[in-house]
Amino acid sequence: YAETLLLDSLLIFAQSDSVISMIKGAVKGRSSFGIYKDLYNKYIIKPEKLEASGSKRTTPIEASKDFLSGILLGYGCFQIALAMVPPKLLKLLELVGLQGDTNTGLHALAKGVELDGLRSPFCAHAIATYNTAFKFNLDPYNINLTVVDELTDKYLARHPECVSFHFFRGRTAVLRRDLANAQGIFERCVQLQNEWITMHHTCWFELMWIAAMQQKWSEAADYAERLFGASNWSKTSYLYLLASFRYAQFVDNDQDRKYANDPNITNLYRDVKEYQIRIAGKRLQVEKYCVRKARSYQSQNNFLFYPAIEAMFVWGMFVLLDKHMAKTLISQCQDRLELITDHQLTPDDMGLGHLMVGSLWKHCYLLEVHEEREHYLDRSEESLQKSLSFEKQIKKDHFVIAWSNYELAELFWLKKDIKQSHNQLKACRKVSSKVKYSLESRIMFKVHNLQERLKELESR
Repeated sequence: YAETLLLDSLLIFAQSDSVISMIKGAVKGRSSFGIYKDLYNKYIIKPEKLEASGSKRTTPIEASKDFLSGILLGYGCFQIALAMVPPKLLKLLELVGLQGDTNTGLHALAKGVELDGLRSPFCAHAIATYNTAFKFNLDPYNINLTVVDELTDKYLARHPECVSFHFFRGRTAVLRRDLANAQGIFERCVQLQNEWITMHHTCWFELMWIAAMQQKWSEAADYAERLFGASNWSKTSYLYLLASFRYAQFVDNDQDRKYANDPNITNLYRDVKEYQIRIAGKRLQVEKYCVRKARSYQSQNNFLFYPAIEAMFVWGMFVLLDKHMAKTLISQCQDRLELITDHQLTPDDMGLGHLMVGSLWKHCYLLEVHEEREHYLDRSEESLQKSLSFEKQIKKDHFVIAWSNYELAELFWLKKDIKQSHNQLKACRKVSSKVKYSLESRIMFKVHNLQERLKELESR
């Protein structure tokens, strides 16, 4: 019944974006969570307390492990999902009694795996998804890959051709920056089955970024084109990425001004807006971003500042680069900031270029372990401050200012300068109060996660 209520609430959210529907969905979600919470306390917490006190356990574990694994799956997933909600939305959820904690959720899911019940594999999927997807987007340098390895080894030993756990193995290879191994795993995932076509699309998506990180633009473009033709999730995004990868092929040859006017590339960017979709009455933020960038290409006389590298930054691929790849991108961005003579870069271009350079220098710092790495943070801060110097001049890409403030906040967190980090987060949130900008939700999720890390640092 709790699972049914949860699915019902999700359908209500998807069906309409009215306030009444949002309230109905939240109430059903609260009811579902309330049932899971009551069951968790009755069948998990209470027996543990009785066992700790020496009393005989009254819950027949062996007879009800399928039931218990279902409780742990629902309770654990709710705890993790609610813990990731930004403060603004969390206040609304707290009004209807919804509140979560990541560690509590992961602990419940781990128990669900140990039970080896009907829903234990789903508990394992939830843990692996959290670490390789959600945690990757929020705090990519502190992912527990060991637990994902243990889960994939366990279930692949039982089911050697289970495509989902092969996929998680590929994700852990990507997160370890072992791109060659990851590519082979994802290619095998595609070959393992033909029934679950969505998994093909997911693997192509990973293979596209593996090619892009290695600057194999033609290969990346081929995967983007394949996704555009086969997947209905976001044709706008795939078409924008296809155009950007095609564009990058010529940028690397210093022929961008000549080929920017190529009708094939121009038509791709022009058509980006034609494929936007709505979910719950709202357009996807990433699609809004793609459409705005495509318009900028047209308004700037068929010119963009390294859109393929910008896409890698926006989709979170910078953290997967090894040091050589990162420094190569730094050189390329700096060259374009300093050497372009046939096109006047806009303040938006300059701010974006310095933001990407600053982010890459910070990434280089996190990849190193020796003491001399400190100068990477100095270079990062210098670039990010240069990006912020264009704040009053930027006309379109206001996300650059918000993201630069976030990057600086994380930089000061690395330096353990808590006060300055909070100041930069405040400046980041202030951008939202001034102007609407692309990717705001994505940045605010990052802000929320960094706030939690700052609280942890303050408590030490």
